[in-house]
Amino acid sequence: VRRLLASYFGNRAAGLTMILRHRDALDDCASALEVDPTFSKAHVRAAKLKTAMGDLDGAKAQYSLALARGGDANDSALLKAKEEVETLAKRHGIAADMLGRVRSGKSRSLSRRDATQALRQIDLVLAACPEWDAATLIRVEALLHVGRADEAYGLTTKLLRRGNLGSSNSDLLLLRASCLFRQGKLDDAVKHLRQILQGDPDNREAMTRVKELRALGRKKDEADCAYKAKDFAGAAERYGE
Repeated sequence: VRRLLASYFGNRAAGLTMILRHRDALDDCASALEVDPTFSKAHVRAAKLKTAMGDLDGAKAQYSLALARGGDANDSALLKAKEEVETLAKRHGIAADMLGRVRSGKSRSLSRRDATQALRQIDLVLAACPEWDAATLIRVEALLHVGRADEAYGLTTKLLRRGNLGSSNSDLLLLRASCLFRQGKLDDAVKHLRQILQGDPDNREAMTRVKELRALGRKKDEADCAYKAKDFAGAAERYGE
């Protein structure tokens, strides 16, 4: 009876996974294992779900439980899956480190190279962890640094619709504002930054960017006025600024 009930939860978890209800599927895996802790399929399914959601430490622990309780501690497929999770964690770390170097303000050529490397690594991670929103944020930033602002903006829209980032939502809005800036939509970028400041008035980065964009907007207005007045030398100088 216990195995039948565990199988029921396991089968429902499989169905929920197919319609992308990962958290509900994970709950069913937990229910299956509560009934029968030796139910190896539930351990493996839970590990895969945790991998998809970016809980790599949890996935490694789940594979360890599958190896310990599944009856074969040397199962080659499970050992390989666990190693793949460890590789994903390393790739994620490399991507984060590369973007850290970009933010440190090195030369433009080095920054683009590092951002390209970060993008390669995080794309490999997201292929296995499609529901990992924090990793998707890294991809958004990397795309911005390699000049793919439109694609980055599309990803921010996807993340906003998911609504799973919680405390990282300010980071998302900052990146979205950067996308809008790169697209030349200064007013929309400022609106996003003000939205951050409404919830977090002490956010220094948002405040700094608001001031920068306001100054930029003033310079552009001055340049436009000079151009309309046929003061082309003055317009060129202000556009340059």
